[in-house]
Amino acid sequence: MEYNEDCNRVINDLINKSLQGKYVFRGYNTKNQIFPNLIRDNTNYNEKILIMKFMKYGSRFFKADSPIELLSTAQHYGLPTRLLDFTYNPLIALSFALYNEKDGNEENLDDRDYYYIRYANLDDNIYLSDLPDVIKFYVGGYNNENVGKKLLMKLESFERVFKGEISTDNELKDYIKGLEMCLLNEDNYDIIANKIKNNALVFIDPNLSNDRVVMQQGLFMMPHTIEKVTYESMIYKNTKEIRIHRNLRNNLIEILDKLGYNAFRLMPDLSSVCKEIVRNTI
Repeated sequence: MEYNEDCNRVINDLINKSLQGKYVFRGYNTKNQIFPNLIRDNTNYNEKILIMKFMKYGSRFFKADSPIELLSTAQHYGLPTRLLDFTYNPLIALSFALYNEKDGNEENLDDRDYYYIRYANLDDNIYLSDLPDVIKFYVGGYNNENVGKKLLMKLESFERVFKGEISTDNELKDYIKGLEMCLLNEDNYDIIANKIKNNALVFIDPNLSNDRVVMQQGLFMMPHTIEKVTYESMIYKNTKEIRIHRNLRNNLIEILDKLGYNAFRLMPDLSSVCKEIVRNTI
């Protein structure tokens, strides 16, 4: 879907889309922003090392009660993670898409003229409050004492299940039963198994009390692969794109501002407020 004129139609179509089903939205400025930071550029990040070092050197500055909270905190403060921000509110997605003005130097020709919103239906994908717990026994206890280790084990099992690398049928059944316990929609065992087989996306709403997540009506897309080519195929298969021409930007921002969708509201911390004051003034 592409919009080159009529700002009111953009707003109305987005609102209508949000009322038609369980849709979630991501607004972005350039095509590479549909990739999580962990695989967005050409840097060869090691996810496990990033998480382990974040726990080692950063844990005294924050408190995370769950593995997903740990990962979202790391992302919030700038660590590359596999999480990708989405929102239930299409106007918030639109606000983020339009946030930075085009400068004409974008490498992709489409990026020079268009802003993007990508959306997905939660009913067609897997919608969770968390990933299932994974408990591994070793001599002397269970190898999941701290939240960092729990996160790494959850990610390992998560990838193995979706890649079809589970060694036994019982192991797969146990994992899907664990997913059922975390579901936020009405899928049953067979539906989940079929979605895994067909490489559906996984969305997680961990119900965090983070002010920014609350104000942005946010949730996360949790990719089950960080292999870039496979990820790209998966995201394009399971989502649809809206393109908005840059000529509509200023008028749309004015409409959104009147509706209360601006950085002062959506980024509720002092550093973001100061940044927005400077940007807005310029």
